[in-house]
Amino acid sequence: MCLIHVSENQQRISEGQPDRTKKEEKTLTYFNDSLKRVHKPQKNLKDSITSKWHEILDRLNACNCELCGHTSNSYKDFVVHHVRKLKQVLEKYKVPGFVPPLWVQVMEGINRKTLVVCKQCHKLIHD
Repeated sequence: MCLIHVSENQQRISEGQPDRTKKEEKTLTYFNDSLKRVHKPQKNLKDSITSKWHEILDRLNACNCELCGHTSNSYKDFVVHHVRKLKQVLEKYKVPGFVPPLWVQVMEGINRKTLVVCKQCHKLIHD
């Protein structure tokens, strides 16, 4: 049996329509008028960004190799090694009985897709 009543916002609602599924019996509610979207913004909602856009610049300007610890006076002696997906690199080197290279361990430790290295270490990474 289907009962119809009028709600506070003058919408006609029919309720009590039984619907049987394989697992249980549910009661369906139908609205005759369209539902209106009410926008209720949340106050004091803060976005937290895990890494700042300038973090890589700060790491590069530190003039310190994150692999071997080599320091220099100029940032031009360093390059930024970048991988597309850190997860794929980690899966590639997660072979039982195989120790991943140092650069993979460092990237996993700092949880970043970028690594500031000296030119010698960068050459070793790609060899």
